Amino acid sequence: MSAASMVSASISRAPTAARSLRRARASPAAIDRRAPKFAFAPTTRSVRGFARRLVVAAVVVPRKSEDAPKGGERASSSPNLDDVMRNVRASLRLDDRGVASSGMTWGHGVFLGDPVRWALRHDAGSFAEEAAGPDLSYVSTHCAGADEVWETDHTGYTQVVQLDDHEASLLAAWARTGWWAHPDAKHDVELELGGGAAGDAADDEARPAPHECEVTIRLRAGGLIVASMYVDTREWLPTRMRMRVCGDDESWFYEDWKNVGGSNASAGAAKPYPALTTLKGAAGGTQTFRTDGARANSGVGSGYYRRPGTLPGDAFGSFPAKTQLAATDEDGFDNAGSVRFDAKKRPEVNIEEAKSSHVLVRPLIDGVDVGPFILDTGASGLVISGAAAERLNLRKFGEVWVSGVAGKVPCNFRRGDTLELGPITIDAPVFMEMSVGGIVSGSSEPVAGIVGFDVFKSAILEVGPGGSPVRLYDPQKFIPPVTWDWKPLLMVSNVPHVAASFAGAPRGKPQIFMIDSGAGGADCIFHARAVREMNLEKLLPGTKRASSRVRGVGGSGGESSGATRAYRGSLDWLELCSELPCGVSGGGFGCWNGLAEGAGGGDAFEENVGDVWARAGTGAMGGRFDTLDVLLASDAGFDLSEHSCGLICANALNSRRVVYDLPNRRIALLKDGVDEPVPCEGLLCPEQTFEAAWVGPGEWEFQEDDAPDDELTFLSDDEL
Repeated sequence: MSAASMVSASISRAPTAARSLRRARASPAAIDRRAPKFAFAPTTRSVRGFARRLVVAAVVVPRKSEDAPKGGERASSSPNLDDVMRNVRASLRLDDRGVASSGMTWGHGVFLGDPVRWALRHDAGSFAEEAAGPDLSYVSTHCAGADEVWETDHTGYTQVVQLDDHEASLLAAWARTGWWAHPDAKHDVELELGGGAAGDAADDEARPAPHECEVTIRLRAGGLIVASMYVDTREWLPTRMRMRVCGDDESWFYEDWKNVGGSNASAGAAKPYPALTTLKGAAGGTQTFRTDGARANSGVGSGYYRRPGTLPGDAFGSFPAKTQLAATDEDGFDNAGSVRFDAKKRPEVNIEEAKSSHVLVRPLIDGVDVGPFILDTGASGLVISGAAAERLNLRKFGEVWVSGVAGKVPCNFRRGDTLELGPITIDAPVFMEMSVGGIVSGSSEPVAGIVGFDVFKSAILEVGPGGSPVRLYDPQKFIPPVTWDWKPLLMVSNVPHVAASFAGAPRGKPQIFMIDSGAGGADCIFHARAVREMNLEKLLPGTKRASSRVRGVGGSGGESSGATRAYRGSLDWLELCSELPCGVSGGGFGCWNGLAEGAGGGDAFEENVGDVWARAGTGAMGGRFDTLDVLLASDAGFDLSEHSCGLICANALNSRRVVYDLPNRRIALLKDGVDEPVPCEGLLCPEQTFEAAWVGPGEWEFQEDDAPDDELTFLSDDEL
């Protein structure tokens, strides 16, 4: 697979994107609002996509500061959860009703190798995290009582995050604000007293150190991600937190605790916070957040935390069709990001053939064709090779550790002026510099990079059978036939996922699959955890088993992410689901598990999930695949979501005409000659023409000399 999930939704958060929401700033110490519009920005959760996961074999030494908060009781020989949490709440002053559950901290730090100014506001379970630097910035926000966490990327594109991203965002932010331990958070999180690492003794980081105890945290309503919070039992303050997200571990360290207002603060104002918060990755990469100031109120009202406007990626079909797409000038919010459409250009994209099942396109970067790029729905950003970046003299900055097929590799960022592909232009594109050699076989020249989410996020993408034709449509003008059977999409780390049933699925329940057009060599791949937990060895032949080595991308310096071993098997059938449980609109974990929306909504997972699983397709043929060639992974790799079981790959996708509608979170898989209507020019109904559907009202031309009265004349293709 090319760079499956190589970057997370992580390209995020420009402050300019939240301008309609951010009218008042409460502190001069907050982030500088003059940050460049295209500041590249992953959030602290989005470092999962770039610098995925982090774990360090270290124990934080307890604070010695003069103004460190006073702890609760000393640890007993065998503490129980109630005793532990009572002491933690006393140290964090969460049980003191005279201390408001509101606050703001701000400071400076380093994020993905880039210096940033950051601010974190919170009111009870609500939070708004922002950071801005010369190149990177982000905004990540949650409003208490709502299921959503929304984020804004470097282009101003805003979306609701889902599944792993949703859970990890809440857990990481609530750990920093202290909400995880608050008495009123019982409707949001489930706490248990941990017993240390179970199993592999080599995983020392998962074991409490001397004078530490472990409290596990997960979201209610079926959260799958478990965070382990380690508390110093001498002062009853958090020292570190560890959680596994998207196939990797990440560790947060909280050091040098101080009180709001310092040692001279009054008793009612004294509220503890860590002067230094560090996020470290297992494979590499360190992000730091140093606190310069803090106060005991957020300085904003509840409206500050609400999602801005009616936005693509927010609606998920829950709004009327006329408001479902990009926001209009009336609400003052443009959600197209940095993507522009040229109405004079047709939607076709020039493609190039390869012996492998990859689809290759040739974008222009800063007006130059530097070679073929892989068109990859499994890539959550843009990738460029070092040679191509040097040829274009693209500016280098920052550092990120990227997830490939079987490991992490260090990469630099590169920024261009424009990227053009068909009718689309992306302004100020940001690439990850990576080695992409050896992924594609049979191309006419070396592959120069990968085209991923940044191109798809504000467009409709059509890929025909066998990878041809490839077309990009403006979502504000796209008119699909009403008979198409759309399947809902979920997004994890900016990569599309679907729900699907398949032969032999445990208890017949649908599972989550990544849609990865950049993964070739099979119809479907199951990662090793799914093979083990779902007993999928039964898909392997009883005779001699054939194995394959699947190669991944490499780093800026040529480091390889390695390869993972997989065994070939066969699957009788797989069918995409036409519905998600609860008719998912907010996209949070609770909805996917079939429970009521909202923080803490719904009953226990085990009691409800059996009644609400999505149904399979409703008769259209394109969403069903028969007799699939599958790979069953036997070691690390492909496991990029706690919610998923594997990937639907290029071999299967290339047998269909696939239409990706990311702005509205849906996908159509069409079988030409079977699914009606048969797609014609531009995927429009037979009675429609290209010009009738794609030329806007202001673009009709009346030619008095050449046309009779009251007759309109179309512009020619050349004129368009």
